[in-house]
Amino acid sequence: MAGIIVRRSTLVLSCAVAALISIGGCTSPTSGTATPTGDVTSEPTSTGGSSTKTFKPTSSTKVPDSPLADARPCDLLTSSAASAIKVAGAGSDDEVGRGRICLWTIPAESLRDRANFTIAIFDTLGVKDIKAKGEVKTIPNIGKHEARQWVGIADNCVFSLAVGPSTRVDVLTSSASLEKSCAIAEQAAKLVEPELP
Repeated sequence: MAGIIVRRSTLVLSCAVAALISIGGCTSPTSGTATPTGDVTSEPTSTGGSSTKTFKPTSSTKVPDSPLADARPCDLLTSSAASAIKVAGAGSDDEVGRGRICLWTIPAESLRDRANFTIAIFDTLGVKDIKAKGEVKTIPNIGKHEARQWVGIADNCVFSLAVGPSTRVDVLTSSASLEKSCAIAEQAAKLVEPELP
């Protein structure tokens, strides 16, 4: 039963991320293994969460004008930040639509208290391009970056940080409680922000 719930949780998070970046919604499970479009090597990373693979975007996914063209979403969460928000294990790189993402789980004693956590880099979508379920709130800057808070289509809480007029980083969390999701996402956004140019 726990395996079914974990797979459903992963499917819900995948749908949330897909909805977040404005591609078609998920209506049923899809078989197969998600793999990033790019070169993945087994070299250890020098920073970030404890992921053991290095993602190198291909020319079709890399945007030369983006300040984050060479950035890897998993590397935006340092090991001390990962400990602070209590993510489990290494993040998992992927690409969804126009975004490069890294996914983690925040474990808990009960499945109801578990949360999923994602960092997404959008090289060609700025904060002006957010498509939300409801209001996109302009909030005080986080560090030196213009910030927005909003709720995604799948009731996930998202904090977006502007890295340029057409580039942003989204930090999002989904859990059984929107209030808990927003608390985690806000804390994580503040931890990720110093890693941004």
